[in-house]
Amino acid sequence: MISFIIKSLTIENFKGIGQKVAFDFKPITLFFGQNSAGKSTVLHAINYLHDVFNYHTINADSTSLGHDALDLGGFKQFVHNHDLDKAVSLEVFLDLRDVELLEIGVSKSYLDSLSSVENNVDEYRSLEISPITDEVNSAVLRLNISWSELLKKPYVKQFNVDINDESFIQVSASSDCKQREITKINMVHSLFVEAFGEEGLYALTQFIIEDSFLDVHGNAILGFENAVDALPDHHKSLSLTDIWSDDAIEYSGQKNKFKGLLSALLMGPLEIVADTLAEMRYLGPMRDVPHRNYIPTPTESKNWSNGLAAWDLLFKENLTLLKEVNDWLNTKDADVKRLNTGYEVKIDEYRQFQVGSRLEGLLNVSDLNQNKTEIEKLLLDMPVKKQFVLNDVRRGVDVFPSDVGVGISQLLPVVVGALAKNIAILSIEQPEIHIHPALQVALGDLLIFASKHKNKSFIIETHSEHLMLRLLRRIRETASEELENLDYSFNPDDLNVVYVECIEGETRLISLRVDEDGEFIDRWPNGFFGERAEELF
Repeated sequence: MISFIIKSLTIENFKGIGQKVAFDFKPITLFFGQNSAGKSTVLHAINYLHDVFNYHTINADSTSLGHDALDLGGFKQFVHNHDLDKAVSLEVFLDLRDVELLEIGVSKSYLDSLSSVENNVDEYRSLEISPITDEVNSAVLRLNISWSELLKKPYVKQFNVDINDESFIQVSASSDCKQREITKINMVHSLFVEAFGEEGLYALTQFIIEDSFLDVHGNAILGFENAVDALPDHHKSLSLTDIWSDDAIEYSGQKNKFKGLLSALLMGPLEIVADTLAEMRYLGPMRDVPHRNYIPTPTESKNWSNGLAAWDLLFKENLTLLKEVNDWLNTKDADVKRLNTGYEVKIDEYRQFQVGSRLEGLLNVSDLNQNKTEIEKLLLDMPVKKQFVLNDVRRGVDVFPSDVGVGISQLLPVVVGALAKNIAILSIEQPEIHIHPALQVALGDLLIFASKHKNKSFIIETHSEHLMLRLLRRIRETASEELENLDYSFNPDDLNVVYVECIEGETRLISLRVDEDGEFIDRWPNGFFGERAEELF
């Protein structure tokens, strides 16, 4: 359930977003709003967050997921109002109820130290932290990204982690980034009081850390070695500067226990959110049409922004994914209504020989049998090439993607992304672009199916009323038990409709609740989608 670990995102001072805005991640999250209201800004913030956590790319220009389709322009451009005195703040809420923190990679060193005493039952139990980590239900990760005049670049000034809705730890960096240290620990967090008594974590650390580095009140100067600013490097094991007391050698078990707790509770959530976002792909608002001689790459790319990576993945996973994609594009079952585009994707294989080659000469003789053995050898020595074609089922002909209407090329990456494995989160700008209303409503069924059966979540910026109407219809049919195909069962809790509007130069996010009748509980601001009523009546 990796795609549903991230429950919400809070954004402040990013592009058109000044004051804090927040939204919840649902299996399907739709962003509506007027042009230039800031819908794309939210998707761009998620792209930026992906690169911050996975690559520590703070001064992002393009992003690893967006490439040429997404130009952030660097911190000076994307900080709100280009004001370098402001700090970009990003906050992620994680649901960790189904996560084993001690199975996270950063806990390996602690587990190695624990295994070294496993034959001593009493010592093993005294150093075990699973009774603490097993009680972790949630975490909030909060980044504060500021501009350093000394370095002439942005840096993570502060990184905070809350556990179970209580503050846990604060990591800070100086403006020259020479000091990178834990500056505050909540010693009496309820997890520690339950485990160690009323003194909380201090009952453990007083034997191993001098009070000048960490006192009973949680004031700390615990330096990080594996960090360039306040954001630790989750790719490496926890590495603290020498803050240990003279007695730390005698209490080596407690030292490892303390480092194990920091690895699990500080580094663990960081690794989890990075890994979750690493399974996200971003489809930009305009997907490229493969040209006639397009050669798919055999390896999977994270660059889905122009849509071509979808074709590449379809080529790579053709034995399994191709059939499922074609079932959605043009199902053979008349009782199953899907997209019904009338097209199927085929991968043609061919060999190509050069004009004037030996093979051409052999093929130009009147009796091919006299050179049959050599012709067969030359043919087998030639590399097999592959290319995409679309089979027009209604006319029974094969055509290149560039020969058909642009709508199919815009739709196919959405279908592939929805059905492909190893994509937990699919972020899409305008999935409905260039496709007619019947396809837009059917797209709603695809999103429902993929969220239920492929364990995916979708973050979508759209203008499509048709797409939304299909989702509302499925909610209504599910509640009334009128749904014919349970693959499309859908509940209000599975959907988040967010209206984005710009008020006095500030982007605002307004979540619109839906009831079990598929009706909006909250009114659409400014009469959005009111044009239909005006035109009809």
